[in-house]
Amino acid sequence: MPVGSTERWADPDRTADSRDVRPGGNRAPRVTGVPIWLLDVDGVLNAVCHPSRPPRTWDSWRSGTAIAAGERFVITFAPELMTGIRDLHESGMVEIRWLTTWGHDANRSLRHLLELPEFPVAGEPAYAEAWWKLPCAVRAAQDERPLIWTDDDLDYSEPARAWAAKLDALTIAPEPTVGLTPADLDAIRTYCAKDRRQRG
Repeated sequence: MPVGSTERWADPDRTADSRDVRPGGNRAPRVTGVPIWLLDVDGVLNAVCHPSRPPRTWDSWRSGTAIAAGERFVITFAPELMTGIRDLHESGMVEIRWLTTWGHDANRSLRHLLELPEFPVAGEPAYAEAWWKLPCAVRAAQDERPLIWTDDDLDYSEPARAWAAKLDALTIAPEPTVGLTPADLDAIRTYCAKDRRQRG
């Protein structure tokens, strides 16, 4: 479930055991085209902190609520970050796909609160021994395009990090109480611009 609730500040993804997921194959595919950005919500867009004490990484913060699975969750976010994400999407420099416990609920009240467009959903939560997001990322990579993956739980999955490193993917695991920072957004812009130059 999402973690924006005032009653639950811990990300449930952390309870998933990712140690047993080992995608096969050692050869990295040749990647071309517009990068795919796999985008998490909690701990990435939603700073998992008390709304009255947001981090100082961005000049301004807003709080609101969004609904998932019939529950209302508090969301704390930086409008400037959302503007940067929107600009990258509208420029055609990247294709953004949700990869989050919010699943298709990310395209409902949450995206309206964040003022983001509707994005495809790369996968839905599947609670098993392995971290459910890694197989979803592996499927996305079958498009053989550059990959960006932003998820605060990447630090907890050595198999995911090792797999992404083989692809020369850009992975960012924010501090969940902070979310993506201006430096993170700059790194994403640079990665997308580099890929665009290579394509040109």
